[in-house]
Amino acid sequence: MKSMKSTLLALSAFLLINCPVFADQAPGDTVYITQAGSNGTITTEKTETTGNPDTITVKQEGSSSYEKAEVKLAGNGNHSATVNQNGDHDKAEMSQLGIGDTAEINQSGGSGNSTKLIQGDLSVGDTAAVNQLGVGNTGDITQNGVSDIAAISQTGSGNAADITQGDLSVGETAAITQVGSGTKGEIFQYGLGDNAAISQTAEGNHATITQELAGENNKATINQNTGGNGNTASIDQYGKNHTALIDQRGSSNSANVEQSGMLQQARIMQSGNSNIAMITQHQ
Repeated sequence: MKSMKSTLLALSAFLLINCPVFADQAPGDTVYITQAGSNGTITTEKTETTGNPDTITVKQEGSSSYEKAEVKLAGNGNHSATVNQNGDHDKAEMSQLGIGDTAEINQSGGSGNSTKLIQGDLSVGDTAAVNQLGVGNTGDITQNGVSDIAAISQTGSGNAADITQGDLSVGETAAITQVGSGTKGEIFQYGLGDNAAISQTAEGNHATITQELAGENNKATINQNTGGNGNTASIDQYGKNHTALIDQRGSSNSANVEQSGMLQQARIMQSGNSNIAMITQHQ
């Protein structure tokens, strides 16, 4: 049976540009690589001792240029990684060190986007996806828990999104959606069964959600809507079974929620301009 190394060498003959492609794969795994454009780089590496198969799919084609994709897999296998790029000066990095993780990066129709996705050596069954369709966006996901899910979607310009789900997190869900420009969204979760979502469809807004270690089944949502610019919002939750919502439709507003203990609920709605709201609940 043809080895994976010979398969990659045969595949590289069909590449439409003379870009470096590196791969270190074991027999039985699946690799699919396509390049078309200029000055693209693809690097794939794999370290696995018992589990198979690992699947890697990388595409850099169309009118793309100066793109770079790097995928690294380790651990006990059962990984799946997908990178699709079709823009200018894009860069995607992906590293999966755990077991049974799934990751996907798509960058298309834009330029100057950057994505970094890491699923660490303690991760098991994590899922992560980054989709970028804009200009100058940055999306980063770091997961090191069990059965965590993270997703970033960016279709504006100059946005930044960061999701971190920590070492002891289990069953966490996080999503950031950015359609505006110049926005920043951050989610940090370290608990059990927490859910966090940020939606930003205006300009110059900043939102942060933190759900701390030893937290459980907390839910946090921040919406910064079209027509509201320059808003800031933050939710910080400790404890169990909290619910927090911040909805901002005006401009230059500030909102903060902090909850600890158990079974707290908080809601802030801002539709005017230059308002300040704060809710603090402790038990």
